[in-house]
Amino acid sequence: MNGEARSVVITTVMFVSLIGLVVSPALAGLAVNFNGYGFFEDGSPAWFDALSITNTRTGVEWNDTYFGIGHPQIALWQNYYVLALDEPTNVITGDVLEYVATNGTGTNISYLTYDPAITGMNPEHDITFQRAPEKPRISVSPAKQNLSIGDSFTINVTMDPAGTEIYGAQFFLDFDQNVLNATAQTSGTFLAQDGTTTIVIINKINNTIGRIEYGETRWGVEDGVTNPGTLASITFKAVGSGTSDLNLNNVMVSDSNISSVATDSSNGKVMVEGPTLFTISGFVTYPNGTPIFNPSITVTNLNTSEILSANTNETSNYYAIATDSNHVNAGAVLQFNASNDNAISFNHSITQAEMTAGGFVQNITIIPLPLPDLIVSDILAPPAFVDVSTNVSVVIKNIGNAAAGRFNVSVDINGSSVDKRALAGLAAGDTTTLTFAWTPSQIGNYEFSGDTDCDNDVTESNETNNGLSKLVTVLTQKPDLIVESLEAYHYQTPRVWFNLSNFVNVSIINEGYASTRFNVTLHVDGLEFKSEVDGLESGARTNVLFNWTPIGEDCMNGGGPKAYALNVSIDSDAEIDETNETNNHATITTTVYWNGYGADEPLDTIAHGTIQGGLYYSTGNSSYVSGGLSSGDSVSARYNLSFPPNATVAFARLYVYYTWASTYPEMQVNVTTPEGTTYQNLPLDKSYNDRKCFPGFNNLWGTYAFNLTPCINGSGTYIVTVRELSSGRPCYAGRGILVVYEDDTMPLREYWINEGADALMGGRRVDGGELSLEECINTASFPGSIDLKNVSTATLAVVSPWSDNPWEEGRNVLYFNGIELGRDVYSGYQPIGDVSLNGIRMTGGGYPQVGVNLSDVASHLTANGNVAGQGDNGDGMMPSNAFLLVEYAEQANVFDTGPGTYPSISGTHRGRLTPGYTIEVTRLYTYSCAGTGGHAESVRIYGNGVDVNATWDGNQGDGHAIQFPHQVTLVANHTYNYILQTDSYPQIIHKQNHTTFDGSIIACEEFIDANGKRYTNWIPAFKLE
Repeated sequence: MNGEARSVVITTVMFVSLIGLVVSPALAGLAVNFNGYGFFEDGSPAWFDALSITNTRTGVEWNDTYFGIGHPQIALWQNYYVLALDEPTNVITGDVLEYVATNGTGTNISYLTYDPAITGMNPEHDITFQRAPEKPRISVSPAKQNLSIGDSFTINVTMDPAGTEIYGAQFFLDFDQNVLNATAQTSGTFLAQDGTTTIVIINKINNTIGRIEYGETRWGVEDGVTNPGTLASITFKAVGSGTSDLNLNNVMVSDSNISSVATDSSNGKVMVEGPTLFTISGFVTYPNGTPIFNPSITVTNLNTSEILSANTNETSNYYAIATDSNHVNAGAVLQFNASNDNAISFNHSITQAEMTAGGFVQNITIIPLPLPDLIVSDILAPPAFVDVSTNVSVVIKNIGNAAAGRFNVSVDINGSSVDKRALAGLAAGDTTTLTFAWTPSQIGNYEFSGDTDCDNDVTESNETNNGLSKLVTVLTQKPDLIVESLEAYHYQTPRVWFNLSNFVNVSIINEGYASTRFNVTLHVDGLEFKSEVDGLESGARTNVLFNWTPIGEDCMNGGGPKAYALNVSIDSDAEIDETNETNNHATITTTVYWNGYGADEPLDTIAHGTIQGGLYYSTGNSSYVSGGLSSGDSVSARYNLSFPPNATVAFARLYVYYTWASTYPEMQVNVTTPEGTTYQNLPLDKSYNDRKCFPGFNNLWGTYAFNLTPCINGSGTYIVTVRELSSGRPCYAGRGILVVYEDDTMPLREYWINEGADALMGGRRVDGGELSLEECINTASFPGSIDLKNVSTATLAVVSPWSDNPWEEGRNVLYFNGIELGRDVYSGYQPIGDVSLNGIRMTGGGYPQVGVNLSDVASHLTANGNVAGQGDNGDGMMPSNAFLLVEYAEQANVFDTGPGTYPSISGTHRGRLTPGYTIEVTRLYTYSCAGTGGHAESVRIYGNGVDVNATWDGNQGDGHAIQFPHQVTLVANHTYNYILQTDSYPQIIHKQNHTTFDGSIIACEEFIDANGKRYTNWIPAFKLE
């Protein structure tokens, strides 16, 4: 084999009906498979005697020679050959392969160039022999055999006369006596095929040198035989492994003339495999899995009576038996005998699969006789202290399968006997506990040992497991402060909310002696909280409560949950000497969420001004849409709006309130006027949305606002249709229309319009996160200042869908400036009806589930900073609107900036003024600084059809006024320019813009003082009256 490493696959082939070839499964998936046939020139099959293939590039040769184990590299069957290579690197494209083939006619040498593109991955190469002139042939048949040691087999020496009359023949057959042993040689029928008598001249077997001699001749006739046949049959037994050639030599053949006949010969070959290793192994256990060490195992071959003993040892329950295929074979019955204190016997028949695998695993379970098995399963020892009696308990259990009779239990401490107790017995599976009192006198570590059946009164299945030891530490009398639990929660719910006050509770127990004062410290997210405990008695418990308000963002603004690690330490300042200093700490992780059911969306002020007129809010005949709207569904409602005869619409809005939406709604709004005009696809003016922001039905709530000012032009019936375009199936409440209208016959009123959406769920409802009423009060602020002395009425109107739950009381609360106005004050879950108060009217039919309220808040009004509050105490509502309407008493005919302050200097003022109401004026009065004669030297007012000049006429009257030459009318909400020349020290309002108590406006454009210095934030303080 040229000493080179080769990758070949041992391949077995068999010819099937001379048509196809069946290849063993080992060929499947191999890289290259060379094959082909041998033919004579006339196309007839030419059987191979030998074949070799050499890669001329690498020099590697493959041939049909048996090389020790398995099969040849090249498999030959009659006139077919196959060479299977399992590594593609054995041949590469361009390699030239030399084929050297021989048969009885001679040797043929041919070549093949390997190229998968031409030859394919499995090249076929046929070999042609030239047929030699035929002559008699003596052959060994079969030519090749594969055997195992111990096999007996027979070969035939055959003769083919090839047309020549054969009268007599003799031969020597040499073989390897180390591999084969010839046992018999008998004559064949070749020479006696026609019934003629023959004489065996020689018939010898020599196993010493490995030779067989045979000679035979016909007798009593003159002619020979011409038909092929068997000359002799020889029986061998394989006695060793290896290859033995069966070589014919000294062949002499004669014809009927007693003349020598030239003869060809074909030798044979036998390959004998040695015995294969066969192992039997496994583990020996009891049924409960307990190992049985050093078992006694024998296996008897009942077919041969041979006894095999297993190798075992005292530290293992594993056994193994090694034999070989000379001693066992498929079908052999093996009898297993295994024992320790108990025994078991059973049979096993060897299968062919086990022979092929080289053995089998046989685990053995020995079923013991029922016996008790007493153990000390535990020693229970509480903390022990010097000079304090301590009860130590020994737990004894019978884990065997039989009851134990009377036995003793002993207890030792540090090897010295302390006590011994007797037990009357213990049933299988039962447990009992013996308690021993012990008073240690010194600190230190003590080994406490319990031994059951200490006097060996009971025969057990296991005598080695009766004892158990435990180390008990004796300490001085100290406290032992332990964190029993650490919890974070809001009220009683285990959840924690952002931006709300939550609780962290530390439960502490003292399992030692009484402690003095100590601190408890909580660390969370870089913050430290500390609390002091006055002390804790032995065995006592206490709770330390911390308030924690983690700061986060609303999920509607991009916020999300956050996990926090809470770390608590007892005796954090190490003031207490304890028996155990390692159990003072605890850590938990809690996730904090934003709770959108709290008041987190204040209502926005979208309009503020003064009018002579009022407010009208209506839900028409709209109702709550249960089950939600699918995409493309629409709802319509009729609104019968009625205004005073002289009213004109200042502005109008439509509010669509929704809940239970899985996605943001998309609405298409159409409005049909009383005249039949339809306004289509009104654009969304503003949307307000809210949601709970924590797991479980995290749906959207909200208010969508649309500008209806172009659509509402007076009294009549309006039809509003809302079509839903999203797939979120929102549920609409009744839709509300707000109209702010003007009427010159009505009093002067200041109004604030607030809108939004704030989903609330207080009242400690579990589904709302157990928020309190105080955490669920939505606010609506009304900015600006109010001259309280001129206020005649103040009215608050609020709108909150899904308030006014009719099934329970006290579920909602209305506030103004922190003052509770009432509970359950909303109406509108059922029809609103028609309610009015001080210029605000609210109407509605149907079942809108929109709660409304009108309240007189004049007695609670403040000059500035007015706030309305809508609180949820378990209702589950959504404050969406708050309207404040302040009515002023009829105003005096005056424009009054109100007084100013110092510093002051004379100069020229230029600016603009806009009266909040129409006034008739005849003079200008200047506020002067105390002790001065501050006044105006001249004044000019012009613009919007007015242009009037006046000058100071000296110290007449009070000396601070200028008289106009005629009465001047200044129209409400019209802007006029002024130029005012002052002298001495008038009072100054140091602003660029200023709003008076009645809503009038004045602005400074510039002020040039007597020194030529310019200002833009000096307004002269004066009155036009």
